[in-house]
Amino acid sequence: MSDIDIFVSHATVDDKMVSRIHDLLEADGLNVWVDHEDDIVAGDNFRTTLDDALRTAEAGLFVMSNTSIKSVECTAEWNRILKRGAILYVVMIESINPLDIPSRIDIIQHIDLTQEFDAGMADLIKAIKGKHEVQINAPATQKRIKISGTFPRSYLDLPLIGRDDEFEQVQSLLEENNRMVSILGLGGLGKTRLAVDIATQAQFRDGVIWHTISPTTDIHRLTTQIRDHLRLDDTYADNAVWEQLNTRQCLIVLDNAEDCRQPATYASRINSVDLTSGTRFLMTSRYQWREVRTKPINLRFLDETPALAVLDAMLDREPPAFDVAGYKKQLVQSARFHPRLIEYSVGWLNHYPPEFVLKILRSLEGEDAEEMLTDIVRKTIDQMRQQENGADAITALRRLAVCRDGFTFEASQALIDDPKSLAMLKQWNLVDLDMGRYGLDPLVIKVAGIDESARQAHFDYYKQLAITHDKAQDYMGLDIESANLEGAFEWAMANDPEQAYWLYEACSDFLRNRGRVRSMMQWLKRIMVAIEGLDDARLATIVQNSLGTAYSDLSTVEEREVNLRRAIEAYQAALKHYTPASAPLSYAMTQNNLGIAYRNLSTVEEREVNLRRAIEAYQAALKHYTPASAPLSYALTQNNLGTAYRDLSEVEEPEVNLRRAIEAYQEAMIYRTPASAPLAYASTQNNLGLAYSDLSTVEKREGNLRRAIEAYQAALTHYTPASAPLSYATTQNNLGATYADLSTVEEREVNLRRAIEAYQAALTHYTPASAPLSYAMTQNNLGIAYRDLSEVEEREGNLRRAIEAYQAALTIDTRWYNLDSYWGRGNSYYELGKAYYPQAIADYRMYEQLTGQLKPFMARRIEEMERALGE
Repeated sequence: MSDIDIFVSHATVDDKMVSRIHDLLEADGLNVWVDHEDDIVAGDNFRTTLDDALRTAEAGLFVMSNTSIKSVECTAEWNRILKRGAILYVVMIESINPLDIPSRIDIIQHIDLTQEFDAGMADLIKAIKGKHEVQINAPATQKRIKISGTFPRSYLDLPLIGRDDEFEQVQSLLEENNRMVSILGLGGLGKTRLAVDIATQAQFRDGVIWHTISPTTDIHRLTTQIRDHLRLDDTYADNAVWEQLNTRQCLIVLDNAEDCRQPATYASRINSVDLTSGTRFLMTSRYQWREVRTKPINLRFLDETPALAVLDAMLDREPPAFDVAGYKKQLVQSARFHPRLIEYSVGWLNHYPPEFVLKILRSLEGEDAEEMLTDIVRKTIDQMRQQENGADAITALRRLAVCRDGFTFEASQALIDDPKSLAMLKQWNLVDLDMGRYGLDPLVIKVAGIDESARQAHFDYYKQLAITHDKAQDYMGLDIESANLEGAFEWAMANDPEQAYWLYEACSDFLRNRGRVRSMMQWLKRIMVAIEGLDDARLATIVQNSLGTAYSDLSTVEEREVNLRRAIEAYQAALKHYTPASAPLSYAMTQNNLGIAYRNLSTVEEREVNLRRAIEAYQAALKHYTPASAPLSYALTQNNLGTAYRDLSEVEEPEVNLRRAIEAYQEAMIYRTPASAPLAYASTQNNLGLAYSDLSTVEKREGNLRRAIEAYQAALTHYTPASAPLSYATTQNNLGATYADLSTVEEREVNLRRAIEAYQAALTHYTPASAPLSYAMTQNNLGIAYRDLSEVEEREGNLRRAIEAYQAALTIDTRWYNLDSYWGRGNSYYELGKAYYPQAIADYRMYEQLTGQLKPFMARRIEEMERALGE
């Protein structure tokens, strides 16, 4: 046997032990290939050399450890050896949980080297030199399971990947008091593969009976299988055979149960088995039987990482003609992470290059795709069609296919007549249900097709849903329907642009709340183009007004001055048609919007002039927006008027204008209530807090600061992290600043701690990604609060915290965002310097080391501040 080649598959972390095994085997005259011991030298192509060794080795040795059993490379190597028909020897070098051992390895008897290494190696050498499989006594937990019937052993050629959670669920349910567990799903998701692993690792005293169901299979055949498995003689009648199961512990697998023509007959027998016996049933099926109570496990697509592992395993088992280097991620994504579709892709790679395979996957067109769709989906639809009311269910399926990214039961009622059709689709796994939301697989939609006549009902339902959520200001609750709203918009654009506009109008506040201002503008520009050829001045004017608002919103993210001027032009164009006489409420709406644009423009040019223009526009609106005619619009305009007065207070008559602002906010909140408009109410309360905080600088400091805090706290009852995360953060920052101000007149330590708590709450949602300027501002404020707190407690600790906050603020280069932020960055440098110097002044010896490290850093920061302020 000196000429035998043995390929050793192992994990790199086990190299030391593997070298020991290698040396002993070679000392006995065996040729052993180990990557780190033999044959691979500098300059060799590692993969080519390894593949050659795998191809020519007469046998394989898998060194089993907790690392190697989880290694994708090791799994591919021992699978290749088994596929070639070579003997695979297995040695275990450390204790392993039996449930963690791959099923294909688990059924191969192995040698345990953890107890008697030398004796184990002697047994291994003896087995190899005798050219036979290991026949030693394996531990009881590793005993080969008795499996009878048509067990599909070829499924073990590939490891079970990405189904660990489902495996544990099935195992757990079988161990509990459940007569039957069902593994359900569309074709090719791995139902049988999972059942195979369950069967090979099943801990049933009397083994496993594998029963594959076909259209011609009947209960008598299963009874015969049970009789043969239990080695009962022919004198046992059918009833007696089934009664025997009450004294046995068997697992009976019913594979491909969707093909059963006699489910009631099977169910009658299954239900007769005593649960206390320990016998259990495991079913794989495309649809759920109703004739027997079962615990279902629904298989869905894999995640990306296990899907890639499945692809690698399939490529290693059967390398295709075309190389897929650089295409793997695209392949699994285009295959929708579906195991069977990945398998088809690998097969297609024997005929077509990766680019063409991707084209098939993405289009699902052509004979290859048709074969695949029939295998995965069409078979299920055809089987359902043969059931009573099956045709009605397919009709319902085609109408539901207009939905995108799932739908609710309420949405289904708007699209189909009979909810029972939805139940049948769920039974056949053509729709899935997760947390109250139904979903349709794209492959199912491709096969079933879409009933275009359902588009109008879909549009009507989601438009009304948007209106309902807008009235309740529940924008977070509408977010999950974004794809359906987009689909409704696309259909309306193709059929009725005016309807598309009214959907836009229903969704505009939602899109604004979710920060999708560019999407708003894209929708509106497409509508403008579509209505250009219509002779409809009314619609054109309405859209002009909305265009102004969209430009105003867009100015918050890009080209601020330019977009604000565009907004003003659009509003002024609308006012040529909206007059107090012809359309008083529309006139008021446009004047309010014009006021918003002028106020925003005041932040970049002619501050006083544009604020006065804004106030004039709001006052013009309030002549027609009255509590009687439009209470919420009246409140909105009063809120906006208050903000304009508060801004004007910064340039003239602060006390007078702040009192006007407070009066306007209080008037707004008569109609903006928590019941009628919770987020709008919160907005006005936040604005009121700002006004009181500003007023505290000119009169009654303590009283006005307390009023500001009360207003912010009222706002935070409705501005929550879920409903409005950035508004929540803004209000928390404002609250923190007010507590910091209050600390200068009372309860210094207590109020500074409250300020810090508020700033930290703000920073959970102000991040460098979501709001860089606000993040920097709040970190700066937090640093100031810690610095001030250091004057009354924990001097060193709080100064260190202040420095950390200032340094976090300095990570945001605010100069790239707008010119006004020069001072914001400079202020951070200034505060950073103030934090460092008191340390050395207060106690040189205590802070000598710290200041020695930080002074050079601080000096560079101050130089940069001076340079920035001089630009």
